[in-house]
Order: sequence, then structure tokens, then C-alpha cells
Amino acid sequence: MYYFSLFFFVAVISLILPDTYLAPNTEPVNVWYQFVLFFVSLLIFYTRGAYSFKNEDEPQRFIKCRNEMTVAYFYGISYAVTRFIITTTSRCLLALIVGYFSGNTVLTCFIDYNWVIFPAIIIFWFVRYGVRSILDENYYNMGNMWTSLIVTGLLELYHVWTGRLTSNFAYISYQETEVQQRVTA
Repeated sequence: MYYFSLFFFVAVISLILPDTYLAPNTEPVNVWYQFVLFFVSLLIFYTRGAYSFKNEDEPQRFIKCRNEMTVAYFYGISYAVTRFIITTTSRCLLALIVGYFSGNTVLTCFIDYNWVIFPAIIIFWFVRYGVRSILDENYYNMGNMWTSLIVTGLLELYHVWTGRLTSNFAYISYQETEVQQRVTA
């Protein structure tokens, strides 16, 4: 099963999730810096991702992507665990790290998920249930985000380090087009 990185999408969504305590029957409050960080992350992501299409298709490319995503996974997991301690600073760092390191991988690679995804989904649902019973109803959405970051981060960290990164179709198509243009030139 080849899919894009789930961790990247969960991390980007966590940038715009309201982080204020919500009283019952109130609207979520988004702060302006959340949207700025979201757009900065996407700008870095697309700039780095577009640049990475020009990289040669070598075995070292996957090692580089694996190492870069390891930084994003570890920081994302740490971010989810320490969310109460450092809010604005860690969210800013997550935006920069995910934007810089993930753009290269998400736009050019697929993760070849194997059977490990099924126990991870089961673990997610059990942890989610535990979070729901521990956290107040008003913090439940943030608890889901933390759980998602931790579970998808650990799942993809396992897949990336067991050699399950593959080139995605857009990258393969771009490389074939580049080769054809070089041959005709």
C-alpha cells in the first residue's frame, strides 16, 4: 500500500487547531500566528519539494529523506508530548521543521505501509479512548491531535527506517521527462 505521509498532514492540521481552552458551547478561537505559521510551513514545503524534483534518482536519496523525516517525526512526537509546556515556540519550530524537511519527502516519495498499520490504528483508538476519559471535554480535540501525531509519527518512523520509502508517480514522471529532454537536446 503506497500512500503519502500521514504524519505530515496531521502536523499541518495541528498548526491551525485552536489551542485555547473552550468553554462549553463556545466557538474555537484561532490566533493570527497560527495561520501565518501554517502558510509559512506550506511555502517552505512547496519550495523545498519543487527543488527536490531536480535531485537525481539515487539510492542515497532515500537515505537523505529517511534522515530528514526522522527529525520531523521525533520533533513532532516531542511536540505532541510537551504541548502544554511550550505552545507558541514549539508550534513555530514544528512549522519550520515540517515545512523544510517534509517538502522533499512528501512531494517525491510514497511510504510503503505494511501490516504494522493495523496494530497502529488499534493502538490509536485505544489511546484516543484513554485521552477522552482523562481530558476534559473541551480539550478532547487537542488530545486527538496529540494522539494522531504520536501514533502516525511512530508508525512512519518505523516504515522510513525499515527501507519502505519509494519514489512516487509525480517524481518518476518528472525524472523520465528530464531524461527524455536531455536525450533530445
